[in-house]
Amino acid sequence: MKYLFLLLFVGCAQVNAIPPEVKPLPKPQPATHKNFLEIHSDAEYAAKMNEINSVKGWRYIECFSASWCGPCQQLAPIYKKVADQNKHVLFLKIDIDACPQAAKINRVTNIPCIILKEKHYVGLTTEANLKSVVGETFPLNQKVRK
Repeated sequence: MKYLFLLLFVGCAQVNAIPPEVKPLPKPQPATHKNFLEIHSDAEYAAKMNEINSVKGWRYIECFSASWCGPCQQLAPIYKKVADQNKHVLFLKIDIDACPQAAKINRVTNIPCIILKEKHYVGLTTEANLKSVVGETFPLNQKVRK
């Protein structure tokens, strides 16, 4: 019994240990863009969607992610950069842990998940892919319905 406890204790320590050469990903800086909005609660999401749905032709893109998700953290600076280059589109970033109902309503099962006009794109982690999808969905010269 004594050896079993020691084995379990040592085994747990090894699982939780992070090798010194592995560094955590840097946290993205808070966005300062007017067309970029981070959603932190289901109530905030519902209010923003009511505002968006009250105006015809509002162009927006939703990105569902989580703070613990590695690919989501890789996508975060790319998403902000593409938002900065596409001022004619509102970019929403929704944390699935803070907004579980929003994720459920949108049938988000994998992250990072980007939703454009009800189409789900999972795993768009390169700038070129994201720019292409945004450009095709919301061309700059497209007239907005009022």
